[in-house]
Formats: sequence, C-alpha cells, structure tokens
Amino acid sequence: MTAIYFDLDGTLIEYDSSFTEIYDATLHELGVIPHSESEYGAVFFDVLGTVDDPFATAIARTSVDVDPTAFSETLVAKEIENVSARTGAHTLLESLSGTYPLGVLTNGVSRAQHGKLHATELTDYFDSIVVSGEVGVRKPEADIYRIAERRLPADKYVFVADDFDRDVRPAIECGWYRILFGDEVPDDVPSVQQFDEIPHVLDEIDTCSRSSPS
Repeated sequence: MTAIYFDLDGTLIEYDSSFTEIYDATLHELGVIPHSESEYGAVFFDVLGTVDDPFATAIARTSVDVDPTAFSETLVAKEIENVSARTGAHTLLESLSGTYPLGVLTNGVSRAQHGKLHATELTDYFDSIVVSGEVGVRKPEADIYRIAERRLPADKYVFVADDFDRDVRPAIECGWYRILFGDEVPDDVPSVQQFDEIPHVLDEIDTCSRSSPS
C-alpha cells in the first residue's frame, strides 16, 4: 500500500494576498501604523517550533506597539481569510481518496493550519494531518517524517511538496518517493506544475516499485 502526504502552504493552498499585505491589514485593524514587517518575519522563523504561539512571541520582540495576543488572533484570522485551494486540488484528492491513504505534513501552528484546511474544505480528504506545532518537530527534521509514517502505516510513501530543500530532500533521505510541485526541475526528482499531472507520476512510481528487485 502506498500512502501519499501533501505539504500545505504553497502546495495544496495558495494565498490571495501577499504576507506583507496580510501583516499590514492586521496592524491596521488593531489601530497600529504598519512597520517592522521584515523584523517580525525574521524573528518569527527563529521562534517557530520553539514556542506555543510564534505569532505573539515574534511581534512582542519587535518595536511594534501592539497587544501580542490580539495580533496573533487577528493575523491568523486574516491568513485564513486569504487562502484558497489550488486549482485542481479538490479534483485530485477526490480521485485519490479511497485508493490511497492521504495525509497532510505541514510546518506551522495548529489553529492556523487546521483553519486553512477547513476554510478551503480540504480537511475531510485526509486520514492523517501532521502539524509541526502539534508534534514538536518540523521539516526538514527526519523525526516528523517518522511520525507521519506511524500515523499512516503503509509499505511506501510519496510526498508532494513545493520546496526542495525543506520538504523533498529530507523525504528522499527518509526513503520516500517524492513529487516536486512547482517550476523547479532538479535531476532525478519528478516535477509537476499542475495537479492533473500527479496521477501519471504515481502510475510511474507504482510501476517502478513493482519492477524493482525485492
């Protein structure tokens, strides 16, 4: 049996507004003149995976005078308001559901990632949803892939993701098959730009695995 995991941000979903626009709108709603977005972004990625609420922690470590809890709640709400499922995502998942066990493997905060899945009506397709903020490790650490395996037992795994270094390379190192979603075309890694190309790649993976010596 083959299980298929999907990355979330940049793969299954896309944003209708840039992060800068979402950040600025958050501060405007809270009555603060937007500034220090780059400072916030740098701190956020430093604390992501190390604290319960990286949004609040990051903004509290900048010069922005805003209530951290209110900022966190408003920013997450605006992120969720500004996401949409990528074209073809629902059609692909509907076609795979029932044939393959399906999962999501994503870095992020639980309420934000689950909120995005719910808002785009993707949640019900998945048998397993692994969020780094819930399990205490994040991609590219190998441990999060092993957690994903335990959550969705299978003979082999395929990971569909848009970032080679953070997502695809560690999947390869863990012995997973991989499909890179996007414009990058590295050697020896199947790459697609549309979801309707994925079933063909899965057929090739199944053919190769059956023909490989045991």
